[in-house]
Amino acid sequence: MAIKTISLLALLSIAFLASADEGSGVLVLTDATVDKAIADNQNILVEFYAPWCGHCKRLAPEYDRAATLLKERGSKVAIAKVDATVEQQAASSRQIRGYPTLIFYQNGRELEKYEGARTAEAIADYLQAKAGEKRVEL
Repeated sequence: MAIKTISLLALLSIAFLASADEGSGVLVLTDATVDKAIADNQNILVEFYAPWCGHCKRLAPEYDRAATLLKERGSKVAIAKVDATVEQQAASSRQIRGYPTLIFYQNGRELEKYEGARTAEAIADYLQAKAGEKRVEL
């Protein structure tokens, strides 16, 4: 009985660690979950941020909206974020030097850093183009 309880708690904690951010669709990743999320998603944009960073604070609502737009458009592209001040191993292994840093991964490999406009529409359009998805007008 105790082993079953421990196993269930372990599964629940893993699910919580890679949870979506307050219904926006943005995955919240940790040192323990970032590699799996990159491997499990054919196309994923990962933001490495610092909570105190002004640029990150301005990006946050647009990033959340981009995830919502992708969901509404039926996209299969994932959007995730990593608090680089807490999840230091994930950030240092990717040589993150500034915030926010947005990296697009395709098929488990880093393809490029996102340097485009920081609006929901621009981010969603970029991701769908990279994934080869047609944009669906709403």
